[in-house]
Amino acid sequence: MSFRGTIKPIINPFELLAGWKSLWFGLSIILLNAFLGTAINVHYDGVLDIHMGRPNPFALSIFEHTISWLSLALFLYLSGMYFSSSRIRLIDVLGTTALARYPLLLAIPVGFIDLNDPATIFVNSTSTLTFIGVAILLLFIVGLHIFLLFKAYRVSCNLKGKTLYITFIASVVLAEILSKFLIIQFYKSYIL
Repeated sequence: MSFRGTIKPIINPFELLAGWKSLWFGLSIILLNAFLGTAINVHYDGVLDIHMGRPNPFALSIFEHTISWLSLALFLYLSGMYFSSSRIRLIDVLGTTALARYPLLLAIPVGFIDLNDPATIFVNSTSTLTFIGVAILLLFIVGLHIFLLFKAYRVSCNLKGKTLYITFIASVVLAEILSKFLIIQFYKSYIL
């Protein structure tokens, strides 16, 4: 098997998994991310957000993942329904967007790095290098997540050209706004 054949399922799993299979794999990834995020206080509090630090109870972690995933799936589905000439199946959009969350598992090891004292990050060169490494890793994870979401949208909604790019960007921005709003409302009621 060639390198390209080996890496293809990693960068485009949506040609192999769709519908219910991608949904079950995606939901498993969401549950695993929520469980591990709870253990080391990693938050996914928005469509493209990863934060560390404050305690993260399992119910809150599940809520963050679910809202982020469903907000984006909703806007991608609506865009696909309106702009695609193909028949769009909700199960495909839900499954592929859930499966596209697998790169977020890569953020879990970052939670084990002790960056609790921000005052020393720029004083100690080792801490500075650690901080820069963590930042680069998180940018890579978010970039890979966006790339996979784009592939998922293209495959499940069968869009091409400018329409694909414009509706994808608009859907991500709107989903980010909606997910942040809902998660903040939940934080307010959860804390109070």
